[in-house]
Amino acid sequence: MRAAFGHGFDAINTCTPTCVRGHFRLHKVLVVAWGVRPLSAHHWFFTHLTIIYTAKHPPRHMPRSVTFPITRRGPA
Repeated sequence: MRAAFGHGFDAINTCTPTCVRGHFRLHKVLVVAWGVRPLSAHHWFFTHLTIIYTAKHPPRHMPRSVTFPITRRGPA
């Protein structure tokens, strides 16, 4: 397997009027794990996780997609 795909929602705080008193809004996303590397003789892990906002407009302070590196110990 070279990649794994999933879909769901990302909950982002509006931070209005403040982040403590803000509300969470759900945004549809596609999630892709990719970049396979060996962990041991019989185990592999993905080295990157990309979140793609699939609605017409992503959240106003977010780009259309975000990629996070993943190490053997977890997200970097």
